[in-house]
Amino acid sequence: MGFTGKKKRKTQRRMTAAQKRKLMLLTGLVFVCALFVVGIFYSSVYRYVHKMRPGQIEENVYVQGVDMSGLTKAQAKKKLKQNWEAVQNTHLILHDGEKEASVTVKQMGIRQGDVDEAIEKAAGYAKRGGLFHRYRKIRAAKKEKVEYDVSYKIDEEQIEDLLEEKTKDFYEEAEDAGITRVGGVFQITEEKSGETIDIDAVMKELEDKLPSLLLGEETRINVSAKKDEPKVTKTDLESIEDRIGEFATETQEEDRSLLSRTAELLNGQVILTEKEISVQKILAPLLEMYEEENQEEKAETDIDCPEAFSQAASTLYMAVLDAELEVTKREPLDHEAAYTKPAMDAALDTQRDLQIKNTLDSPVYIEVFIDQNEQFVCRIYGTRTREKTTEISFESEILEEHDPETEYVADEEIDAGKMKKESDGSRMIRAKLWKIVEEEGKEVSRDEINETTYKGENQKILVGTKSDDEETVEKLEKAVESQDEKEIEETIKEINGEE
Repeated sequence: MGFTGKKKRKTQRRMTAAQKRKLMLLTGLVFVCALFVVGIFYSSVYRYVHKMRPGQIEENVYVQGVDMSGLTKAQAKKKLKQNWEAVQNTHLILHDGEKEASVTVKQMGIRQGDVDEAIEKAAGYAKRGGLFHRYRKIRAAKKEKVEYDVSYKIDEEQIEDLLEEKTKDFYEEAEDAGITRVGGVFQITEEKSGETIDIDAVMKELEDKLPSLLLGEETRINVSAKKDEPKVTKTDLESIEDRIGEFATETQEEDRSLLSRTAELLNGQVILTEKEISVQKILAPLLEMYEEENQEEKAETDIDCPEAFSQAASTLYMAVLDAELEVTKREPLDHEAAYTKPAMDAALDTQRDLQIKNTLDSPVYIEVFIDQNEQFVCRIYGTRTREKTTEISFESEILEEHDPETEYVADEEIDAGKMKKESDGSRMIRAKLWKIVEEEGKEVSRDEINETTYKGENQKILVGTKSDDEETVEKLEKAVESQDEKEIEETIKEINGEE
């Protein structure tokens, strides 16, 4: 029995070794199969991940609601541009009851932001990281689209102005109290309350619906009214009763028509306390009309706006100083003016402005007209705060001046031996304007208002050189080149056969 048991244990050990060999063989086979399966899977995943070329955007990726699947960055940009052109014509419908108004995205001035940045993000989706990371992102996009938004630039002030303009017929707006001066007497009309669009509520709703609007979907917004109170009341204007400032300048016949039209626009302007006006804005209709009517001539001659605009501004400038309002912006003329003293002027054109602020405690009224003596007159009315014994005046002091020099210019369009004055020129001047305050006829203060420098301009005389005789032309050109008056005159006498 002992022998049999020993043999059995030895047989069992040999069987275990055989099983191990079989197991190893089976394990190896399974490993090879696994590698094969993994290889097939990896190859499948690789092909899936690289289905799109490196420059193409993955499927189900959107930019601002536009499908960019399979597009290159250039194609995506083109498609987005075409889409935006269509979106700009999308309408926003404003309505209150039966009243409706329509505005487009383009009219609202909404502009696209950085399109390239959004496209770069879209093009980079699932293009970075490991293979399986990219695979998971592509699979995720299959289930739910990936969206990238483009930022937009919105001018809220422009949109608000447009909405108010489009709905102005919806409501009856408030009316300010008005004031006119007729026959030396002020006449005041009472103010009226009204209604206007509740712009804050509309802007809030627009903000909520803007995404849909920018996807090209027509959008409707129900607008509502809010109470509109007048800015100027009868009580405000009743304090205007005293003449507190005045100035006048002589007019020239050729300027009176334009000065009369500037007077019509300036006359009747009311400046409330702490409010500011721009004379350039008030006269904008005339300035723009002049620019349009004289565009070609201005391009050829480089002339400035007519002097009448600056004369009107200069006269108002001095009246405002006399009324002791604040001049917040004033630019001087380039050259001395004939209608006022140095440093008492203010230039006005499409580039230069005169701006005035009412720093008094009550409103002021501006009266402008041409009187029976052909003077351009500006008067400021308000509430007099100075004592009756207090008077102010202004003094122009010339600190430096130089008379214009004479410049001779050869002109081949004028017959030889003749001269023609083209311009008188102007003095170079440096001047200072003083404000003088007197109490009971005695000077109590002297304050500097401005110091102004005017660049001089040469007097220009044209010397004719038109002649078939080359020697004559040469003599005249040589004389002109010398800029010597005596030599030029002697040369002309010689040519004209004078002794």
